[in-house]
Amino acid sequence: MGIPYTDVMERMKEGGRLKNDSAVARTLDITPQALSNYKKRDSIPAALVVRFAGLHGISIDWLVTGVGAEAVPAPTPQAPDLNSFSPVELIYTGKLLNILRSDRCGAQHVTRSVIDMFEAEL
Repeated sequence: MGIPYTDVMERMKEGGRLKNDSAVARTLDITPQALSNYKKRDSIPAALVVRFAGLHGISIDWLVTGVGAEAVPAPTPQAPDLNSFSPVELIYTGKLLNILRSDRCGAQHVTRSVIDMFEAEL
């Protein structure tokens, strides 16, 4: 299902503090050509709007309708209960944190993409 392109795109640029459509495309990890095709059809996939909102902490309602508050309050982070982790999970969690903190080869971007992919399947 698509959402009307023009108003949503303007709010994406405003909310994400982005200069142009190409910057929005980079944020969404799509090509500018794909964004141009959505513009021609005057419809942007709802999944892209949801992804953009999540990346920038912006209200989906505001992006789609322009009504309400722009920003979504950030959730209070909660530390995981480490007692619930198995020894192997603790080891690999530590290794993953080391990789993410060093950001070797864009590991943060890849990790986010993989996590988003798995969350979408749940």
